[in-house]
Amino acid sequence: MANLDGGSLDTLTRVAWRQWTAIGVTGRIEPVTAPVDPEALIILTARLGDEDARLRDAAIDWCVAAGHLVNGSRLTHIASGAGLNDDTRLQQFLATVGAAGGPVWGGRDVAPMLYSARGTVNLTSLAGDARLLLRLRASVGVNARADILAWLLADDDAIAIPDLVAATHFTRTNIDKTLAVLELAGHVEVISSGERGRKVRLADGSPFRAWARPAVPVYDWPQLFDMALSAVALAPIAVEQPDAVFGIEAREFLDRWRPTLANAHVSAPPTLLTGAVFVAAARTWFAGLPAELDRLSH
Repeated sequence: MANLDGGSLDTLTRVAWRQWTAIGVTGRIEPVTAPVDPEALIILTARLGDEDARLRDAAIDWCVAAGHLVNGSRLTHIASGAGLNDDTRLQQFLATVGAAGGPVWGGRDVAPMLYSARGTVNLTSLAGDARLLLRLRASVGVNARADILAWLLADDDAIAIPDLVAATHFTRTNIDKTLAVLELAGHVEVISSGERGRKVRLADGSPFRAWARPAVPVYDWPQLFDMALSAVALAPIAVEQPDAVFGIEAREFLDRWRPTLANAHVSAPPTLLTGAVFVAAARTWFAGLPAELDRLSH
């Protein structure tokens, strides 16, 4: 696991580049089929800090040019949920966006970074799977409607409302109010069933069904990026730990993030593994986690 810190950050940086170019940053464009979550990508890029200054400047360029498609309230909500309200790198990033003429999302009490616009944004169309969420926002507004529709387009199966709240990173009140409007408009069908309470699906008659056919995978990128950075943070500690101590840390990490992994269909070391077998499997898994996220973007 000694190479996790540097190698994993390199891979996460590559994931960020892949997603930014998919939504309009000039650069080598690689195929991205999963819709990009701009708020999650902004937070990831800010937290990567000086790992790639060119990436950070390109991301600021995009935020200045297309920040009107970013949901500032959701950005704040995701950052708060990850305990990043006082994160200096994030606040400096937000301050720099505001100082450069983009939206003011935060960072009011932080000095902006040195930044020169690179002109690296070429966003002339919102076509394509990677831009599905942006296209929905341009059409129905930068609010919970777009995020709900994106998740419902991902699967014909109904989704429980608590799961939709968690996946979209909006409050339950916001989701309930928005679903009521979408149901009234004939876009959403509400199903009452089981112990999870009400479930919702995209109504068969909704014209939005044509927006993503075949269905494209939608992932909880805020959770996945937070998990990956948490794994990277464990690396310096894990290198110095004996196997027994690392085994405990690794099991606690996996217990915390297993629902996120399951929702993204990312495999994890089986819970039944023990001792040296589990430690070996966990070290291999941690080293490969950022590459798994890169695969999800394809």
